[in-house]
Amino acid sequence: MATSILFHAFGLKGIHHEAKQYIQDTILFKARSSITITCPHSGSREATFKDQKRRLLRLGQMGRKRSALDLQLHRLECRKCSRRWRPSIPFADGLRMQLI
Repeated sequence: MATSILFHAFGLKGIHHEAKQYIQDTILFKARSSITITCPHSGSREATFKDQKRRLLRLGQMGRKRSALDLQLHRLECRKCSRRWRPSIPFADGLRMQLI
């Protein structure tokens, strides 16, 4: 249900909602990327996960509550050409939010 809220309320595509957390006056949506993985260099779809990075992104308000997205991103390595990269987030424009 929250995946559809993130899509319809904020227009976020390519993420899968995992949990919600309420911190003071903020709703924190925890999610992971579900973007199709293709190597930007070789075009191969064979990749392995190397590590994770957490990004906190500010979203619009829902009523009187602020909202934020806690997104887990993976660094990937192509099995074909051995290059490493992080998939881009098309809806992120660089705004970050530190909670607590």
